[in-house]
Amino acid sequence: MGIGSPLMADPTAQAWGRDLAELRRLRAVVVASPQDASVIRSVTFPWGVHPTALQLLQKFRRVESVSFEGGYRVDDGLVAQACRVRGLQSLNLGGTAVTDDGLKTVGRVTTLKQLYLWRTLITDKGTAHLRNLPLLHVLNLWDTPTTDRTVTEVLSRLRLKKVLLGTSPQPKTIFHDQWELPGSEITAEAAEEFQKTHPETEVVFWDVSDSPEAPSRVSAVPLTQHLKLVRGESQHALMAPRADDWPAFLGQKTDGKSWSQLKRMNWMLHPPEMLWQQGSGGGLSAPSVSQGRLVYTERGGDRYRIVCLEAASGEKCWVAEGPAGYTDALGYDDGPRSTPAIHTGLVYCYSAEGTLHCLKLNNGEPVWSCDTTQEYGVKPNLYGVGSSPVVYENLLLVVVGGTSRDDEETQPGIVAFDLRTGVEIYRVAGGRASYASLQTFTWEGRHLGAGFMREGLVIFDARSGMVLGRQPWAARISGCVNAMTPVVAGNQVFFSEAYGPGSCLTELSGLSKRQVQLETVWKDPPRSRQRAMRIHWATPILHNGYLYGCSARHSPNGELRCVDWRTGKVMWREAIRQMCSVCQVGDQLINLTEDGRLELINLDPDSYAPQGSFRPGINGRNDRFGKDPLLKFPVWTAPIVAGDVLYVRGKDSLAAFRLSAR
Repeated sequence: MGIGSPLMADPTAQAWGRDLAELRRLRAVVVASPQDASVIRSVTFPWGVHPTALQLLQKFRRVESVSFEGGYRVDDGLVAQACRVRGLQSLNLGGTAVTDDGLKTVGRVTTLKQLYLWRTLITDKGTAHLRNLPLLHVLNLWDTPTTDRTVTEVLSRLRLKKVLLGTSPQPKTIFHDQWELPGSEITAEAAEEFQKTHPETEVVFWDVSDSPEAPSRVSAVPLTQHLKLVRGESQHALMAPRADDWPAFLGQKTDGKSWSQLKRMNWMLHPPEMLWQQGSGGGLSAPSVSQGRLVYTERGGDRYRIVCLEAASGEKCWVAEGPAGYTDALGYDDGPRSTPAIHTGLVYCYSAEGTLHCLKLNNGEPVWSCDTTQEYGVKPNLYGVGSSPVVYENLLLVVVGGTSRDDEETQPGIVAFDLRTGVEIYRVAGGRASYASLQTFTWEGRHLGAGFMREGLVIFDARSGMVLGRQPWAARISGCVNAMTPVVAGNQVFFSEAYGPGSCLTELSGLSKRQVQLETVWKDPPRSRQRAMRIHWATPILHNGYLYGCSARHSPNGELRCVDWRTGKVMWREAIRQMCSVCQVGDQLINLTEDGRLELINLDPDSYAPQGSFRPGINGRNDRFGKDPLLKFPVWTAPIVAGDVLYVRGKDSLAAFRLSAR
């Protein structure tokens, strides 16, 4: 074969491949274009940034997004290097040490569309350098010492679609508590005046009087409840429900356990076998599988989509789509985050904006919908809607977190809808919405619900909505997250968060018609850094008296842990140094890390007992070194198992794998 043969490997492409490998060795999380080796879709530095990594990025033809993940050691010099990459469209400098002078370089990046400057010390002098960015349409200035001058002299000259202004309620320090943020001096009056003169811009203003998680919206993107339906190529009829379906978030019993009858597996001998894969839009929604169908939700540009596939083949059945208005203020993910629920031929979905949809599973036709934001006066959460709807008997239970003009007893913290009609059956005065989904259970003949709301745990009657007991449990900082679904065993409830108090096991006693006593069995010590578990969002698994799950607030400290349910004692910990999500099959745990690696672990309280790992590549084979991973960072969607099939979702892909116990 001659040297000039077109079949010869492109040496330039090989060079880019080597540069990509070196970037990953330097702990950069890179999402490259599968079609063009010279294009990087996004690069994130969650564990610090090496100057060499930024120099390597400048070799590529286009790098669309750079995020420093709040890196307090990122100074003007590193920012200048980042601005030298070609084609930069999104730059996240939130929490960094960038200064006013550093923004001079940023102001020259004429391709920039999104800029995040939250929790930095930049002032009006710095924002003045941004006045001539022609394409900038999203700008976040939360917790920056800027004044009304930035509004009148800078924002008015930009063509913004969304701007985020103001000061969060809690005082915060940055750079490892070396500096205290002075707070924004932009007034609500200036924000309102800007909104009047720029109606095309969504203005989100955070005032110190607002709640820690929900800033005020000077404007909101109007949402329609109507979805456009697009038929797919599949014409197969619905199957009968199977005992091992996975029809909702965390499975049939909301406990993260598959009802599959698979025997014990060994992935070192028999790794998962890919059945199908396909691209997906943005979002963190896990798939749900029932009656032969798989349903998930996604974001594509300014569109929200509900997608239904044949679970066995990945063949598209239908897509329902409508406008999407939510934007993640900190640049993480624009959602949707909620997982659909499938029940008796209907599917229920909850958008990031708070619109609840009920559709027919067989053809996607709408049955009913409710815009909870408008209906219940919801003040939107910082990260949008994160909880998933729960089916209980003939009710659909939904965390709403609304307000009421009447009194506290009628505030719709949780709302129960009729499954068939969408008519409100009752509301629970449960408090403000968190990102956690609800748990239902039966104790002493009573049908109960547990909600881990923003202020803490709420126990309520699942048939009437009456609040029976509360236990406060929340961090006292802005932006804190209560996100795990409560885990219940008998009359005991476990809940945990990662920003403050940590974990708690509480016990119910003295149940009467109107109340129940909540008594602490154990909890993490308040003035100690030692925590049994610090659960950010991934609900742990309870098996034979022990909890298994991810403990960490952020990636570098990520650990997989086993904790004694009765005492909170940590039985073992495995430092995986990233976040992960788990599900249970038999007496084994499937762990999915945020870099797209799947791991099989025996559920053993005495030791960490892995039985093989598998990182699916785009060709379906084991991509051991992450050269061409199928699941792109960050993989925050929990894995599910229905029958003998494992379904996983990454940043832009969805795949199914056959599990084998041969």
